[in-house]
Amino acid sequence: MAQRRVYERKQVLWEADIWYGQDSVIGHGKKTRKREERWKAILNRAKLLSRLDAVIGNAFPERHVYINQKVYEFITQAIAELKEDGVQPDESFLRKHQHHMSDLLFEDLGTYRSDFKKIARQVIVKHWDWEPSDFDDPQQLADHILELYNDLMEGTKYIHGDCDEEGKFDNFSSAALRDLCVTGYYIGKSSLAASFPDIFGKDLPPGALAFATTALTGALDEYLTGSFAAVKFRHEGYSKVNEQFLDMISNIENVPHRLRSLWRVLKNIAVQGCAKNPAIRTGVVATGGRRNFTAHLD
Repeated sequence: MAQRRVYERKQVLWEADIWYGQDSVIGHGKKTRKREERWKAILNRAKLLSRLDAVIGNAFPERHVYINQKVYEFITQAIAELKEDGVQPDESFLRKHQHHMSDLLFEDLGTYRSDFKKIARQVIVKHWDWEPSDFDDPQQLADHILELYNDLMEGTKYIHGDCDEEGKFDNFSSAALRDLCVTGYYIGKSSLAASFPDIFGKDLPPGALAFATTALTGALDEYLTGSFAAVKFRHEGYSKVNEQFLDMISNIENVPHRLRSLWRVLKNIAVQGCAKNPAIRTGVVATGGRRNFTAHLD
């Protein structure tokens, strides 16, 4: 919460600098207002591009890499899109304020990850009973939580769902993971699918599935000690986890029958998500080191 207040304060100060900077003199008020509106639009579009890049495959960039390599790409693309709409922003303003915009974009990415994990938190409470009402003894409750946590983690069951009659699993088919993807990507005002219907409208991108799986893992890890304890969803704890899930998907793509099953999962998530958000349906253009996660390739 404190981090978000700092981020919001920085954005307010940045906008104030635009409004009350040296160009905001008598006779230039309308010009300054128009410039402010253009650059706020560019910043907001750059945030969306940054979030998209994160969920596609770059969810936990190191700060210096993000600031030095990625930010300029997002801002440049946002400016290009604005120009396509016939608007010509003053690019000298970018040179003056790029440092401030870089900070805002990096902090927005952290906020986006945190908000996504909060959705994952709600999902795991909905799908698994962590605190049964009939447990009065604290140790009995802790034992229940640990047993449930370990059961879900065994064979990465929490993302693969239940096995069929032959004892086989469909990868990434759990109801909890599907609900997280539908809620996190397709529903609400921050829906990436609504902003990028051509990318999310027909199938969920595989990278987005990996990020959602990482968020679900982070939410479950908050019960690792036998009681709820918040865990930071940051590069240090979850970058390698996200990479593992991306690798897992790549391995599945090399097994034809498993690949077909994976694409069904991705398509079904998109179908359900678009059904819950008419704006997408009508706008479709087309904690630390490695963990023992399991994909089923037989």
